[in-house]
Amino acid sequence: MRPCLLPALTWLVFLGVHDQAAAKGWEFDCKYDRTAQRLEGPQSTDFAMGFNFDYITNKAMMIGNNGVADVTVYKGSNAITFLEPLVTGAVQTTTVSLKTGASVHSRHTIMSVDGVPLPSQYVGTCTAR
Repeated sequence: MRPCLLPALTWLVFLGVHDQAAAKGWEFDCKYDRTAQRLEGPQSTDFAMGFNFDYITNKAMMIGNNGVADVTVYKGSNAITFLEPLVTGAVQTTTVSLKTGASVHSRHTIMSVDGVPLPSQYVGTCTAR
């Protein structure tokens, strides 16, 4: 007598659907209208990026003008911060207020082969959906 595969297949289908249904998260659409560069005063800008965060797996990705990148997440009681480590050893951070949506995106970038830092900071807002 052959064992019935139906219960096993049903279980596999259930697991696949359950994993998709269990994915919970937030999406943030961020727009930055002010920037401050080193040795310069505040300037206006038109810069946008987005984040997808799954709070079940605690994984996130950044969607920007250079494509998509995995980011590390730190969530506290008032804010969520996304950290993007770069191959240069520098880190870019974005912090979003969970109460107001106010956001700061800081780039701690090493652009040249001489290792000269090129810091920049953007101020704006993020909308959660």
